[in-house]
Amino acid sequence: MNYSFAGLTVDMEPKFEMLGSRAEKYRSGEVEADITIRIPDKVFSDFCEENPHLTPAECEYLIAGSAFYHHLVDFGGIMLHSSAVAYKGEAYLFSANSGTGKSTHTSLWLKEFGEDAVIINDDKPALRIIDGKIMCCGTPFSGKHDISENRLYPVKGIAFITRGEKNSIMPIPPSVSLPLFMEQTVRSFGMARADRFLALLSEILTRVPVHSLTCNMDPEAAHVALKGMQ
Repeated sequence: MNYSFAGLTVDMEPKFEMLGSRAEKYRSGEVEADITIRIPDKVFSDFCEENPHLTPAECEYLIAGSAFYHHLVDFGGIMLHSSAVAYKGEAYLFSANSGTGKSTHTSLWLKEFGEDAVIINDDKPALRIIDGKIMCCGTPFSGKHDISENRLYPVKGIAFITRGEKNSIMPIPPSVSLPLFMEQTVRSFGMARADRFLALLSEILTRVPVHSLTCNMDPEAAHVALKGMQ
């Protein structure tokens, strides 16, 4: 079956309901695929054995997502573990370790900015250079909450979140943002893809404003983040 997301056609054959249902709204009539994902039986069984806390459906979902983001580098894209929200047609990404409050923060944007805001992807949005623009793309690989939109938005800014009592935001240079980004993306590439990945990362970090956001979960946090990133 073919699916279309991040401006690409992806051929997948889901065996379990989890991947199938999450990918359904991305179904495409395109015939020729840019990326083909097949999970060898041994890869699947080894992954399940290494992760006994996961169901087979969760294993398939995670393996397929990892495969897509590895292939994505060949098409000028990378993944950032983050919650991405669009505001008035521009994308803002909030990244941090799991449990820090990425999703809670972007949910504030929905409450505070109403119809002007929409979640693009709540866990693993794709960043891809398309026609010279850095775009944030929804994909079916959107974490436990399964919140995503099959849409693309130009990236306005990226922020790395830490929790704090007061809300504040400040820009950070690429030398500071690079290790933060590396902690929140796919890193295990072969040599050829590693070179492409580093070139993409360098371009993104020099063209997109990156910030450090300290925030609580009061509604004010959304306004502080938006004002600082604009």
